[in-house]
Amino acid sequence: METSKIIQKEKERQEELLKEIEFFQEPPAVHKQSLINLKEYLEKVCSEIQQACDFVKFGVKFEVELKEDIKELELMIGRYI
Repeated sequence: METSKIIQKEKERQEELLKEIEFFQEPPAVHKQSLINLKEYLEKVCSEIQQACDFVKFGVKFEVELKEDIKELELMIGRYI
């Protein structure tokens, strides 16, 4: 009697292990869709970050050009004063 219980438990354990192995070999469609959604979301976020970086670069470039223009104006004003 005890032996049959042990054998039954071992079979159940093996079945659970097989289910886990199958799950990790190929995720269910729901998980695949979640991964696809996550990938699309991360691509969108990366795109937005890139746009923000481009905007900051433009702002820095504009600021540098503005500072150069101010220096030129200061020199011109200095000549007339």
